[in-house]
Amino acid sequence: MMFASVLPDLLADAQAAGASVVLAVKPPLVRLFAASFPQAIVRPHMVGAAVVDLSGLPRIDWQVAIGDLPFFYRKTEADFASAARPYLRADPARTGWYARQLALQEPPGAPAPRLRVGIMWGSNPAAVNAKFMRWTQQRSIPVQMFERLAHRVPGVRFVSMQNHERGSEAALAPGLDILDFSALQTDFAETAALIGALDLVISVDTSPVAETETAQPTRPELARALAALDSRDLPAARRWFDQALEHEPDSPVVQWEAAMEALTAGDWARGWDLHEARLAVFGREALNLCSLPWPQWQGQPLEGRTIVVHGEQGIGDEIMYASMLPDLLAQGARVVLACVPPLAALMRDAFPAVQVVPHPRGNPAAWRTALPEWTREIGPVDWQCPSGSLARWLRREAADFPRRPYLRADPLRTEATRQHLQALRPAAGALRVGIAWCGNLDNPHGRAKSLMPEQLLPLAQVPGVQLIGLQSRQYAAQAGRVPGLNLLDMSAHTDDFADLAALAAQMDLVISIDSSYVHLCGALGLPVWLPLRRNCDWRWGWRQADSVWYANLRLFHQHVDGEWQPVIDELRTALGQRALAPSDSPSRP
Repeated sequence: MMFASVLPDLLADAQAAGASVVLAVKPPLVRLFAASFPQAIVRPHMVGAAVVDLSGLPRIDWQVAIGDLPFFYRKTEADFASAARPYLRADPARTGWYARQLALQEPPGAPAPRLRVGIMWGSNPAAVNAKFMRWTQQRSIPVQMFERLAHRVPGVRFVSMQNHERGSEAALAPGLDILDFSALQTDFAETAALIGALDLVISVDTSPVAETETAQPTRPELARALAALDSRDLPAARRWFDQALEHEPDSPVVQWEAAMEALTAGDWARGWDLHEARLAVFGREALNLCSLPWPQWQGQPLEGRTIVVHGEQGIGDEIMYASMLPDLLAQGARVVLACVPPLAALMRDAFPAVQVVPHPRGNPAAWRTALPEWTREIGPVDWQCPSGSLARWLRREAADFPRRPYLRADPLRTEATRQHLQALRPAAGALRVGIAWCGNLDNPHGRAKSLMPEQLLPLAQVPGVQLIGLQSRQYAAQAGRVPGLNLLDMSAHTDDFADLAALAAQMDLVISIDSSYVHLCGALGLPVWLPLRRNCDWRWGWRQADSVWYANLRLFHQHVDGEWQPVIDELRTALGQRALAPSDSPSRP
């Protein structure tokens, strides 16, 4: 690949002379060279194999080893000026595919990495001879060494560029959270396409070092915008996003990242318009959407018309976007809501005028070949709309957010839950504080916004407070291993959100990390406190203590990445004050 920098010169001379050039290259280079040098005829040739197949070619006059070409074209340092220009070319469509796949690996709504960095730690492991093996070992490094970068440089997503021979070594460095595309690196055309979707490559002395020259210049305005966003400089981020959009107005990736800045800043109209790019960046399946046969609603009058609202992303997102269902009903629409099954009972009770159909998740491949059964049971439909697209038409400025409760706990379930809670004998007269401390610990975003049960001890030590666990069954047992927490476990009542709503209604206050519980309690109009990581989701903003979505929500912001103790101290102080205040909750037996 390094000597291929001379090929543009050779091909220019050949074209001027009316000559043809045949390139005999290793098979993994054929696709890349054919795309990069379309003037040439490219044929595969294995090292040590028979003479390259020349059938069907014109008469051959000369041959030259590619390593001899610099003798003719690189006699002085000035001759290398042309080599400073990229000379290999990645397939733009394939690069776009990798860019979408990289975006899909990040949780929807999570802050984008400041940099996506490709890493290559090992050279070819083939046992050619002893000298080659020593050379390979000397220029390779253990992948674990990159973990030092992960701890020192925040906001970086590492991507393995190793092929299948060494890709599995990524498991030796769990602290890196490496995205692994090694199974797809079947030739250098694939590697070039992956490089084109990255911001930077760090590699030992091996072939991708030369290949990084092939990538088109990374969108510098976008990189600077993301860096400004990570440093919480919203005005600077806006300036860079404006420039990035000017240069690439149709890029879904640029639009999506710009949407995160605009929504974080509360620029709702701009943010929601750009937010539509999520459909292209992530794809419908990753958003838990399926392709429906009706046109998407674009704000048309709804009087006497039927609209299907399709829940998307996480359960918390479905609850939050359900706040706009009353707007559709007020416009005279017949509304069908397709939601995740655990929300169906809650939504039916809250919106009796809405036809609620459960839409199971987890089988997106089936949606490619057949529509869900519920689409044949709901009658004629005029439009469909992903729930996250409603806001583009219904929440274009802060005044459009009503901040009113829109869900309700079922009275019968509430009474049954009250009896179950009384059976656990909570402290008499104490402030009942529901606690949820962790989200999905299987992904980095979930871990970053979660707490450990041990960190809740200062809250349990506040006089006059009884902590009650609202955590789901998966992680509820963690609290039982923390002496002094004295938390009443109600995880048996968290499987269905109608039951969870009835449980939350028994609390004087709920404290939860950023999870569906916050949205549930906010939508019920219950008081809820939310401890937030530094770079939290766009929906909460970065500085305000309240929320446009829920009137009774109070935000407690982390100011340094990973430092929860100041947040816990702030929560403890506020909780102590709350425990001493006169209770405005209904009296309990």
